[in-house]
Amino acid sequence: PFSLGNVSAAAGNPRAEGEWRTAIRLMPDFPEAHLNLGAWLAAGLYVEKIQITKDDLHLVGAGADVTTISSPEDTTVILTAGDGQAPTGSIEGFRITSTGSLLSTIGIGVNPQQTVDPKWRISRCLVEGVARGIQLADSYDPDAELVIEDTIITNCTEGINVFGLGAEIRRCTIT
Repeated sequence: PFSLGNVSAAAGNPRAEGEWRTAIRLMPDFPEAHLNLGAWLAAGLYVEKIQITKDDLHLVGAGADVTTISSPEDTTVILTAGDGQAPTGSIEGFRITSTGSLLSTIGIGVNPQQTVDPKWRISRCLVEGVARGIQLADSYDPDAELVIEDTIITNCTEGINVFGLGAEIRRCTIT
């Protein structure tokens, strides 16, 4: 019914491209009419590396205290595709971490590259135990809206890296 685009296979656990290692559980009260707008994930642990290649996708968890996405690799846990594939979307309500190296992992990477008028929102997340908490990269459009709000970044080597224009950071805590 819906697609995140690409959920990449992780080393040591082969599966077909686009398959989840952990079964997706939608929230019980998720309105069926909104499936084309995004994925509302139920509480639980999702051992995944996610690359979002679908435009206007809204990935929503049940809350950062109960919904965790943890990558087993030295990579970006949640990455948006570049080259204009996913210029808009949101990530909300997750704890994001990794069992990979503290030297090379990124919690959330938004990479609109040369996209015109990109709009991404990251809110109500807890990002912890990665090298770089959040990276907003390659947005050089003056109309870009890349928002991080109500998010906690803790136990990371770096908090937030911004390369380009259009970033707004509101009510965040970095420790």
